[in-house]
Amino acid sequence: MFAVVIISLTLFGLSGLLIDSHRRTWREARDSTTLSDADKRFARSMYRRRMQASGAIGMMGAAIGIWPIVDQQAGPWSLLL
Repeated sequence: MFAVVIISLTLFGLSGLLIDSHRRTWREARDSTTLSDADKRFARSMYRRRMQASGAIGMMGAAIGIWPIVDQQAGPWSLLL
């Protein structure tokens, strides 16, 4: 149980750090006066891909964290009902 909490919090924290890093990089690229429009479009698409991947890492951390509280006989849908 302790390992689940550590892994969950580690993934969730890593996700937060990555998202913060990606947002800072995107803001620098967006506000840059030296980048062309094509470079800014590329930076935006890279930002979107990285945010999706970082969000997925955070979601995995959350899923690992709530797994022990899910009733294994009823399945995960019992939390929604």
